[in-house]
Amino acid sequence: MSISKLPTEINVMDEKYKVVYCDDASDVCVLRRHNKIKEIDFWKNEIRIFKGPSTEFEIWNRIWDSLLLIFVEKFHISKIVEDDIQERHLLLFSMGIGDILINNEIINDRIEFPKSVMVFNSLYNVKYYDKASQVDHIKRESLWGQIDSWDSIIRVYEGQVNKGSIWQTIWHELIHAILGKVYLKLNDNEDFVDLMATAINGIFEHNEEFRNRFKK
Repeated sequence: MSISKLPTEINVMDEKYKVVYCDDASDVCVLRRHNKIKEIDFWKNEIRIFKGPSTEFEIWNRIWDSLLLIFVEKFHISKIVEDDIQERHLLLFSMGIGDILINNEIINDRIEFPKSVMVFNSLYNVKYYDKASQVDHIKRESLWGQIDSWDSIIRVYEGQVNKGSIWQTIWHELIHAILGKVYLKLNDNEDFVDLMATAINGIFEHNEEFRNRFKK
């Protein structure tokens, strides 16, 4: 399995960001004052990434880390999250996304919905239901999705309006899985989780390089 080319332009919520890859960490910083592995120029809509020497996994993590910073800025996340979101939290989050994508090829190609997903060495079985009332394992309310961390099960209502909505629900629950392992307080903030699920799902919807990251 080979890895496809890295994206040179990314559509982020209807705004295009140019991606520049730098061989020297000193070139990443626009002002040339520091060595950096990533930087975002919001004025020019440009993402600058240190490329080498690095593994593909490290480069993709830097891309996702940059995208998460853009999401935080665009969604004004600080207004819906009580605790200050530090960059180390986003780094752990982006590592979780990278871990999911590198270990679950079905998530990348989006041809069919996954029956199981590996998240940080934990295997989650994904079950789909015809009725929203069946998703809640204690049958108290109708839900689009639910994660059971004890039994490592993700439950999804498959009667949603379209496939994009189902994928967003899957990402919503996967974000819960990531946050449950790296930053529990954010895991309880449904607004944050849903905004991130919307943004990440949108990246895959509108950027072919992300869907076709892995080539057989």
